Amino acid sequence: MITELNTILPNFPGPSNCSRCFLHVVNLIAKQLLKLFDVQGKDAEGALDAVEEELLRLAAGIDLKEMTTIAEGRNKGDQEIDDVDSLVDKTASLTADEHAALQEEVAPVRLVLIKLWKFAFKVIHSTTKLLPAWYRCLKEQRPKLSQRLMLHNITTRWNSTFDMLDFALEY
Repeated sequence: MITELNTILPNFPGPSNCSRCFLHVVNLIAKQLLKLFDVQGKDAEGALDAVEEELLRLAAGIDLKEMTTIAEGRNKGDQEIDDVDSLVDKTASLTADEHAALQEEVAPVRLVLIKLWKFAFKVIHSTTKLLPAWYRCLKEQRPKLSQRLMLHNITTRWNSTFDMLDFALEY
């Protein structure tokens, strides 16, 4: 990647400035882009449309589940949490109409991400009912695929949203 940057950007010093934190920078950029699909609390302006109501209903309790997952990861020796809140929010410079159009465009993606996240979390944390049912479904519907748990999105882990979506498409 560094050599490619050297060819694309004429002033880039190349491999002599290779940085170990390159993946960390990519991670921060990806997290900032994924913020577009985060579900916010109820608008101060009032009425929510049906999609927003559905998103808020589905997203209820996600923060608690996220904290549980982060705590479990810390017990296993995960690395530090990235500070993505201090990054610049480019959507703040949008007009009200542009912001509304953007929110409307990303609403279906938000809905899919939340449904996948909740499904994965419930299967992983329900070892007596849903987990055996998941393995049974895999065995019946996808016998050629190995029996694995669905990966889920964790904010402290680099690329976990992509891994979750990739897993969902494969399985």
